Amino acid sequence: MKRYWCHGCRRTFNDLTHTLLAQSQRSLPHWMLATFLLCLACSSRRIARELGVHIRTSYRWCWWLRHAALSYEMDRQLTGTVEADELYHTAGNKGQAKQGGKKRLGRRPHRRRKKREPGRGHDNKDRPAIIAWVSR
Repeated sequence: MKRYWCHGCRRTFNDLTHTLLAQSQRSLPHWMLATFLLCLACSSRRIARELGVHIRTSYRWCWWLRHAALSYEMDRQLTGTVEADELYHTAGNKGQAKQGGKKRLGRRPHRRRKKREPGRGHDNKDRPAIIAWVSR
């Protein structure tokens, strides 16, 4: 990483000085690629494979990026017209056909899925709620 010289304060600095990544040993392109892959919903294993780092390092980076993004959004207030929407997402699609619809098994399907109570999902059920708030 290149160091620059400040003529005003007579100190050196680099691209990451006074940023969230200031103490990092990795370069800025590593962090940009990790952030991009995380935004594409890639797993920490795949990020580790793509960047050539250990899986624990990749997991720590993903945790750090998620919490850094969350800390920036916690103080933000929504103003004006606010729209809220919810989605109840089934946790996993084990045994489902890849393109949707019925899967041809040639036999009767097993009935081993989690037995759920009727109604909408929450953390205790198999269908957690995902809620989004948007300020228009």
